[in-house]
Amino acid sequence: MHNRAVTLALGCLILLVSACSSGIDQADLDAANQQASDLQAANDTLRGERDVALAEAAELASDIAGLDARITELEEDLADELTGTEELEAELRAASAEREAALAEVESLLLAYDPEIQAAKARISEEAIPLACSLGTQAALDGGSAPSASVVISQLEAQETIAGFEVSDLVDEASVLAEARRCFDEAKLDVALYGPHGNGFFTVGVEIGPGLWRSTGTGDGCYWARLNSNQGILDNHFGNAGGTVRIRSTDFEVEFDDCGTWEYVGA
Repeated sequence: MHNRAVTLALGCLILLVSACSSGIDQADLDAANQQASDLQAANDTLRGERDVALAEAAELASDIAGLDARITELEEDLADELTGTEELEAELRAASAEREAALAEVESLLLAYDPEIQAAKARISEEAIPLACSLGTQAALDGGSAPSASVVISQLEAQETIAGFEVSDLVDEASVLAEARRCFDEAKLDVALYGPHGNGFFTVGVEIGPGLWRSTGTGDGCYWARLNSNQGILDNHFGNAGGTVRIRSTDFEVEFDDCGTWEYVGA
């Protein structure tokens, strides 16, 4: 805009000079002078506005530099505070871990030596071990899986808190689980040995138990045989079903065929 004003002013001066040399009248000369004066005033105004704008820009640049310095200072303060917070959190975690370890040590000592707790552990164990066996046996008979220690503990009658300890804290879970598993396995074997048997070969003591067995069939094509380890026949029968056979513990195997279902009678 400044360049434009200068250009217009020069143009007016050229017109003024031309007018003087060509005999332009005084009115035209006065008008040209007024136009040049107005353009000079406009140019001065624009220069003033430019100077003000440049001063404001310089002031704003100074303010921005100050804000940048403040932001940097705040970021450094924040980093210092975060570092301090992390150190405090680390100390807190360490103190909490030390506290938990101390509590665990106290609990361990109480469980090992406190007379009241020892008496409670013995009393609860007397209930827990038989219950574990009972639940294990029933699970096998029902065709389920061996119960966990937590299942056994949840069914104990004694569920009160003793000297600040829950019943689960006073029970030897490994012993409870071992008893439940032992009784489960025994009962499962009994089911396999003494449950109903149909046609097939059955190893004595593994797939069928010794004792007296009775068939429930009604046909006349029933065959059974007691065998030794060499598959030699110790005793056998062919004919009517519905009879009995006594399997000896010294037998190796028995064979049943078309006799119906065999049911255990007793030892």
